[in-house]
Amino acid sequence: MGAFYSFYKKKKGIQILENEQHMWLECENNGQSLAWDTVMSTWNKTTTRNWPNISLGLIRGSAAISFEEDFNTDSERVRILISMTIWAIWKSINKNSIND
Repeated sequence: MGAFYSFYKKKKGIQILENEQHMWLECENNGQSLAWDTVMSTWNKTTTRNWPNISLGLIRGSAAISFEEDFNTDSERVRILISMTIWAIWKSINKNSIND
């Protein structure tokens, strides 16, 4: 994910600064909020551990997440859920860009 940098994009004649924080956690037009709500709901149905607070740092370091005394492979599950959610958001961004 380190390949993403801030860049400007034009949307309806307005320049918008697009960066990782905005794409993954703040944008109101790419479905990211619904994606994170859905994955958190899925997580809560499969484990008693609390869903972690998602931040840009957690997203960037998600491949290294490990819970202590993880006998139910929650560590692997959270790594997969975060990476798949980012992929779904990315697909949504691309679809919106093509259809806009």
